[in-house]
Amino acid sequence: MSAWTLAATLLFGVQTAPVILERTFKPGERLEYEVRSHLISEVRTFQLRTAIPEEVDLIYRFNLEVQSLKPDGSAVVLYKRPQLKIIEGETFDSPPKEIVQKLGWQLQMTISPINEILNLVDHTPKPTVKSQVPLRAQAGFGWEMAAFCMQFVDDVRRLSLYAGSLDSALDFTPKLPLDEVEPGDTWHRTVSYQPRVSGNRDKPIVQRLDTQYRYLGTETVGGRSIRKIEAKIELETDLAEYIHSFPELDKELTGLQKAPLSFHSTVLFELDAKTNRTLSAKAENRGSFSLWLEGLRGDSAYSETFRGRASMSLVKGP
Repeated sequence: MSAWTLAATLLFGVQTAPVILERTFKPGERLEYEVRSHLISEVRTFQLRTAIPEEVDLIYRFNLEVQSLKPDGSAVVLYKRPQLKIIEGETFDSPPKEIVQKLGWQLQMTISPINEILNLVDHTPKPTVKSQVPLRAQAGFGWEMAAFCMQFVDDVRRLSLYAGSLDSALDFTPKLPLDEVEPGDTWHRTVSYQPRVSGNRDKPIVQRLDTQYRYLGTETVGGRSIRKIEAKIELETDLAEYIHSFPELDKELTGLQKAPLSFHSTVLFELDAKTNRTLSAKAENRGSFSLWLEGLRGDSAYSETFRGRASMSLVKGP
């Protein structure tokens, strides 16, 4: 028994026997979840010294209907996401604004027992209205390198909302391990790719950004057996170093001093111990990005900090 397992047993009464975290499905099973996310960001530019706060909330519900099972335990399900509500916070010159996007998503997919999407067929009535996570327009930047950096910053913002596309949403999380686990065991799943400089500067690379999952154990809550899993994402990188690792680019050409990007997120999942179906998820995250240019020594040309939270809860189902 590991020290972590022993401490969990003594302090929290957590069950410690190894378990297999495979989700089980039932034909005809119907589930409905609600996802909510909230993001607060503050932006400051060299021209505008005062940080400008912005808030946005995303709210949607999705339904899952299990249509059939496969011999390997995978399930063919119908996924529906009717709409997405976007609530933009009050600003200096406008009141709060609520936007409802009608999505009408109808996706038939095969879900594995470890929550991986194996196959997907889109039956959404055309024309398809795709979800657009509101991202700030980066007005006032004429630098090509700044625009290049912003594509990676936008990707991190999407992750911090945990909503939008299925790749970044909470809908089919946590990703479960293939092997049996006991409290304290960890596993990884890739959620994105971000630039990081390798040891060989002649070979710039984009590396995996992984979620590290940790199984915390099983507890009895209100007479129900609950399994808990923690997930963490940690990113600390400098986009300027990545750009300058290309042989044809250097500081004199790009005008970049540094462009640090960070993101930290923690998610706590609760699963039904009988089916390993996700009952709830609660995420807390924070991040920052700043852009430092030659000629503006001692201050950044652009800086942004953001923090947020997201949740998913089972609102209808067995």
